[in-house]
Amino acid sequence: MPSGLLAVSGPDSDDGNGPHITVPVPPGECVLEEAQARHTYHCEWEGSQVTRTDTMAVRVLVSDIPAATGPA
Repeated sequence: MPSGLLAVSGPDSDDGNGPHITVPVPPGECVLEEAQARHTYHCEWEGSQVTRTDTMAVRVLVSDIPAATGPA
């Protein structure tokens, strides 16, 4: 992230009024992690079982330091 600014948008309805935020982060390279779910279903159009893999969430790791810690 060379700019040092992370822009995030939540799931939008068709009108585009979902949540939008920008967060300053240290400039540099960040790790992007993706959570996926695989599921199989019967597809009427193909007339057979279809397996899909969909992205459910993504996370950007901007630091190895935990964001918060609990009481000791």
